[in-house]
Amino acid sequence: MSTWAPAEPWTNGPAGYTSVAEASKDYQASAEKINAEIVARVSQEHPNLKVTGTVVKGKPVDSLVKAAAGGGLLVVGKRGYGSLVGSTVGSTTLGVLNSAKLPIMVVD
Repeated sequence: MSTWAPAEPWTNGPAGYTSVAEASKDYQASAEKINAEIVARVSQEHPNLKVTGTVVKGKPVDSLVKAAAGGGLLVVGKRGYGSLVGSTVGSTTLGVLNSAKLPIMVVD
């Protein structure tokens, strides 16, 4: 699953964008691209495995915890693309570890 959240409503939009709407559209397109690339890579590496991907609008931690509710295991990467790149555990993973009510596997 990939997630994206609408841009926050700053006065003139986030840095590098002319509006909040433009930034939100770009965030969604980026999440869809990343999701498609991951599904394609895993499908190619494991042809006998059924791989699907979903892009969800929402904050990453909340979206992952909600999607995993009732499941048996939630698997997350240990770090992502945010400001904590290079940390031992990224902010989304840390948030999931603190919020989810099921077993979690953190992979590199």
